[in-house]
Amino acid sequence: MTLRFAAALAMVVAAFFVSRHLSHGELVPPARSFSSFPLELKEWRGKEQYFAPEIYEKLGVTDSIVRAYWAPDGPPVSVYVGYYRSQRRGAQIHSPKYCLPGGGWNRREERVREIQVPSVGKPIHAVEAVYEKDGEKELFVYWYQSRGRTMASEYDQKLQMMLGALRENRTDAAFIRFSTPVPGGDVAAASRRMEDFVGRFVPVLREYLPG
Repeated sequence: MTLRFAAALAMVVAAFFVSRHLSHGELVPPARSFSSFPLELKEWRGKEQYFAPEIYEKLGVTDSIVRAYWAPDGPPVSVYVGYYRSQRRGAQIHSPKYCLPGGGWNRREERVREIQVPSVGKPIHAVEAVYEKDGEKELFVYWYQSRGRTMASEYDQKLQMMLGALRENRTDAAFIRFSTPVPGGDVAAASRRMEDFVGRFVPVLREYLPG
């Protein structure tokens, strides 16, 4: 057992203990309902999509966005935002590193990067990864967000959950994921399209999640 794995395992166990056994009367600022999140973001136009009921039940989210947005040129960007008002009693965020392979996606590339959104003021710490399924490639960008902080690592998210529970009696967090096709294998073009959309989406999202 490596030191890194042991530390990660200890963090998950500690997060489970904190989420189960500390006070359940959490002091979470109110979040705006995603039902009012705009379907138009500048030139991007969105369409509602839905998971199967059993998927929502498995996720255990308090509120969510499941949509696809199109610009006048190029493929769409699919969006999933899952907000958890509390991560106690089993309702916790799951990493795509395990969910996507379970859906038949094979990871081809992955890196941790910072995404600059000028109107936000500080970079977003995110994972950018290329997955392939049935010969088609898809670019994914995702991160975890809690109390105004963005994290690329699921272990950082667990740590922040523990600290939030201990310091502020809060375990609320959100998982934000975007994906877009990679026609012709042009990852650079897909990444530019993704950055443009994220730059439109994130400033509005800040109005819906508690800081």
